Amino acid sequence: MVKKRQCVIFFLCLIMVFSSSVAVMGEEYENSDTVYNSYTYDKGEPFEIPSPYVFSNTLTGADLKSGGFNELTDMFWSKDSKQLYVVDAGLSSVIVMNENFETEYVLSTFEHDGKKDSFAGCRGVCVKDGIIYVADTDNSRIVTFRQRDYSFIQTFEKPEISQLGEGYSYEPIRLEVGITGQMYIVARGINSGFVVLDKDGTFQSFVGAPKVTTNPLDEVWKLFMTKKQKEAMLKSVPTEYNSIRFDDNGFLYATTKSKDVQPIVKLNLQGSDILLYDEDEPPTGDTEYLEPDSSSFVDVCVDENGVYYALDEHLGHIFAYNSSGELLFVFGKSGNQSGTLNSPVAIELVGTKILVANTVSKIINVYNRTDFGEAVLIANETMSSGDYKTSENNWKYVLDQCSSYILAKDSLGKIALYNKDYKSAKSYAKEAGDKETYSDAFRASRSSFIYDHYIWIVALVIILVILVMLYKNIWKKSERYHKWKESKLGKGLDFAKYCSFHPFDGFWVLKREKRGNLLTANVLVILFLIIYIINIQFCGYLFMDGQPEDQTTLVSLIAAIVLMICYCVGNWCFTSLMDGMGTMKDIYISMAVSLRPYVAFGLVLTILSHMLSLEESFLYTTLNTILLIWVLALMIFGMMMTHDYMLGEGMKAVVLTIIGIALIIFLGLMFFNLIDDMVNFGKDIYRELLYRKL
Repeated sequence: MVKKRQCVIFFLCLIMVFSSSVAVMGEEYENSDTVYNSYTYDKGEPFEIPSPYVFSNTLTGADLKSGGFNELTDMFWSKDSKQLYVVDAGLSSVIVMNENFETEYVLSTFEHDGKKDSFAGCRGVCVKDGIIYVADTDNSRIVTFRQRDYSFIQTFEKPEISQLGEGYSYEPIRLEVGITGQMYIVARGINSGFVVLDKDGTFQSFVGAPKVTTNPLDEVWKLFMTKKQKEAMLKSVPTEYNSIRFDDNGFLYATTKSKDVQPIVKLNLQGSDILLYDEDEPPTGDTEYLEPDSSSFVDVCVDENGVYYALDEHLGHIFAYNSSGELLFVFGKSGNQSGTLNSPVAIELVGTKILVANTVSKIINVYNRTDFGEAVLIANETMSSGDYKTSENNWKYVLDQCSSYILAKDSLGKIALYNKDYKSAKSYAKEAGDKETYSDAFRASRSSFIYDHYIWIVALVIILVILVMLYKNIWKKSERYHKWKESKLGKGLDFAKYCSFHPFDGFWVLKREKRGNLLTANVLVILFLIIYIINIQFCGYLFMDGQPEDQTTLVSLIAAIVLMICYCVGNWCFTSLMDGMGTMKDIYISMAVSLRPYVAFGLVLTILSHMLSLEESFLYTTLNTILLIWVLALMIFGMMMTHDYMLGEGMKAVVLTIIGIALIIFLGLMFFNLIDDMVNFGKDIYRELLYRKL
């Protein structure tokens, strides 16, 4: 009895050791100079960071004749002239400001064919090669002016587009101009992509029509629709793009509100989307952060290094992504306070400042870049250009300011790998969850270690082989070995080995000749659980499911025990109805003996996981799969021999056992849920009685 208690205590101690976990507290930043929290994501989970941009001031248009802005719709910063062009649809004007954001000129009326003309609800503007292009929305045209003196040049009226017929609606709301003078127009009444006009305003083509995900039922329904119904269905498709912007390399960025397509695209000249991003973390903004709503992008702007800033009109957030689609930071907030956004509609970069135009509040918010934001952007830029020394210094500064910034750790891991500092590379990569970089560093350090210690490794292997052979010879000749072989446990484990390689004969004899016993079964189950825990907790990082701190050893252990209990109970319940010959004891012993291959080779796999890189993972995966199939096959053969079933009855018993396991788990969950409801009901009654007494 005392020995049994000691074994139980020892086993519980092992569980406590293997299931120890580290609680990681997230960092919090006060950001007292802002009214919003800045953050980024790590594996889908947001965490706060220091503010990359802080609110500076607002532009109200107080120096205008109207006394302020009315309905802001677009902005454009001309790097050549250092002028900001602000479109106000309410005033039907384009306000031109200098680099100090002081009004220089208001473009609203002009001479056209000897007559006075004006804008009507203009919504977009672009400046290219000294020419100002204005999307005169309500007049269904594009109007151009000379930048130097704001003199009128010409208008581009509604183009003829044969694909759309004569009576189509044409309302240009945003536009950009390419290197060759082609105009790329976002039109509110057109959903086939961007309208491309040549220098003369002649329609050339549609570019970048997004691939909309269709409902299979709609496709079937179309077969029975009339022509008018199909046309109505086509017209009901909303405008896909709502903004457009060229970068310095001639690639076209655009955003869309539609949930059926990628919200941000980067198009080449052929109209193909070449935006880079991780498939697991696409640039879709917030899925759920502090609020249950998702993002809705309304505008985008791009800096000279390929970092693009997407404006979320729904939540008032600004998302910064690098050219690889990695999220750098998020800042901003919806609200009516100073520094918050209220129905933002346009975003623009002016040097190190970010300007955001708000429709409802009728102001432009100006945000200044902080030292933290500057360090992130410089680190990202120099990382892309190959200046790893500068990038390393800036990423380290970022980590000093925010120790949980994952992209900094990931980048420092890559830099350390480039510098052949494999130890640091593995450390940074492990913290960042970058298994590819970790694998590259591990493989390089392993090759270096083998090359430097090749002779000692060979000698050590030879010595170990000799020692094992000598030990086996000495052990087999010893009196203890013979006593062990004749003991109940020794015989049981030896026969379990025989069953692993001769399942039909072994399991038949196991039951009929009573070669199995509970002692052996208990030892095999306990060894299986210990090795299972070791494999989960100490498996090589590259083959670990998630991060080391994510391993829930105790939960996995309980799940394994519950599953084994459910197997024994479920199998016994159904085989009893199928004239099975095995008792609950026989089923348990058979199951335990089936676990013997895992007991024998589980630790080998754990050791192997520390010796292989991702490129060699097929070896680990293959061996692990073989081991799993081996154990499952033994369980099936053991079930058949235990209950004296043929193959057909055995397969039927397997299916019913699986159903039995599912039923037991389902009933167990219902039971615990019922208990939880009863406890909550009791608490509610107690609170009610306590409230009535008061």
